[in-house]
Amino acid sequence: MKRRGFLKSVTAIGAVSALTPPTNVQAKGKFNLRYAAMLRYMAKEWSVEQRLEFIAEWGFDAVEDLGMSRKPLKEVEDYQKLLDKYGLQHGDFGSGTSPLNEDFAEAIKKVIPYHEILGNKTVLVTSGKFTEKEDRAKQIQFLVDQLRRGGDALANTNLTLVLEPLNVLVNHPGLLVNRSDEAWLIAKSVNRPNVKFMFDIYHQQITEGNLIRNIQNYFDQIGYFHIGDNPGRQEPGTGEINYRNVFKAIYELGYKGILGMEHGLSGGMTKEGLVKCFKAYQDADNFL
Repeated sequence: MKRRGFLKSVTAIGAVSALTPPTNVQAKGKFNLRYAAMLRYMAKEWSVEQRLEFIAEWGFDAVEDLGMSRKPLKEVEDYQKLLDKYGLQHGDFGSGTSPLNEDFAEAIKKVIPYHEILGNKTVLVTSGKFTEKEDRAKQIQFLVDQLRRGGDALANTNLTLVLEPLNVLVNHPGLLVNRSDEAWLIAKSVNRPNVKFMFDIYHQQITEGNLIRNIQNYFDQIGYFHIGDNPGRQEPGTGEINYRNVFKAIYELGYKGILGMEHGLSGGMTKEGLVKCFKAYQDADNFL
């Protein structure tokens, strides 16, 4: 081949490679726990199918997009076909409504068609903000009543409503519910089998620490987990949390659900950053 023709061929191959995720030869297969990679990773560089294929190649069996319930149903149907193709399950998604909404029970029903397509097990809500105009105990009771109505509205589905406490010190000042002990008590007070709370490991490390003991103490009302190291809210191994021990404790409690990878990438939103993240999960999951 002439030099000019060879250079053209190399250039063309390089252009294709930039768009196509390389086959991962370092994947080790299945994990001990079920981690859901975020669909937004590499969204600008790869198609949805390319991202799902790469996630599956690394041994993950779940993926998460909190905004899924805001997408057109036809788009969700096409997405589910790709999940089936690569043996993936969708994790949590946001409800798009708040328990502070008087019509919460009716509004939450709008997620049912998405659940029927995806077969996901949980839908996320947060408590909304505390207002000083009203007694806090009354606000908590209103939240309990609304969550109870929401659980009843989803009673004929396989969907669990999970309340997520968020930290008020760094990210969400003024939020009504931010502690795991209070979220546990709220879930117990709702007294519906399909209403639990989410334990976001990043948020609870900031709010209260004592992660393993709190997970053990409140495990009966935990319906889902989110992951993120602190500080920085990036993948395990980038902050102060001993994720290998935390994951081991969750595994020993018999948790069979999904843990959402709700964090950024310390290596940037690049292929290299994503590989670094996935390797960090392999390391943190190596607790047996």
